[in-house]
Amino acid sequence: VASSSAAAAAAPYTFSQPSSAYLVDYVPSPMDTSALQAQLWVLAGVGVMTAYWWYVLVPGARVNLAVNKRSGKLRTYLEELKGDDSRKVERMFYEKWLAKVDPEVKFLLRGTAEGDAAAADAKMGITAISNAAGAGGLDGAGAGAAPAPAPAAAAA
Repeated sequence: VASSSAAAAAAPYTFSQPSSAYLVDYVPSPMDTSALQAQLWVLAGVGVMTAYWWYVLVPGARVNLAVNKRSGKLRTYLEELKGDDSRKVERMFYEKWLAKVDPEVKFLLRGTAEGDAAAADAKMGITAISNAAGAGGLDGAGAGAAPAPAPAAAAA
């Protein structure tokens, strides 16, 4: 008895091959189109709702937010937040919006990385324009281009 329980403990799961009478080749059944049709209706409904949300609700909310930032309660909140140094976490969260409330403030922030980057960007833009003007003008003619012909003097 001990040997049979030891064999059962060693291999608790034994698989035996079924006889050939039980083996049947798999033949796929045709798909039930009513289930597929129901799934397509649900997918179409979700698509219509998503399109309505994206093309109607989101642009309307963006317009309302822009108006509110320009002249609504959000504008007064941002102006109040800009002057309050004790609410640093809120100022960090609305940092980009606060820069747009008063764009001149960006150049006054010379001690911060953002202010330094803005000043460097402005300087690079001016340098690029002056280099383009010195290299043949802003019309795309570089230093290698032939000089423009001089205007003909009017005969007197």
